[in-house]
Amino acid sequence: MTLGTKLRNLRTDKGISMKEFATQIDISKTAVVKWEADKAKPSLDNIIKICNFYRIDIYELLENVSNVVSICHRVVV
Repeated sequence: MTLGTKLRNLRTDKGISMKEFATQIDISKTAVVKWEADKAKPSLDNIIKICNFYRIDIYELLENVSNVVSICHRVVV
């Protein structure tokens, strides 16, 4: 599963729209669209916001994510 798929699943399981989610974590809806389509990856700051919003830790967010190496590389660089 990709991070985008996981983010979409978390959001839809909570029953909220992309706009509602974006507003709650203070980002643009466009960013959410790109993340869920795997066109962009969230920054470390936004990963923390996502985890806080869903009340999960970073390990749970990235568990079973196929592109986790590229995500972590982007965060470190």
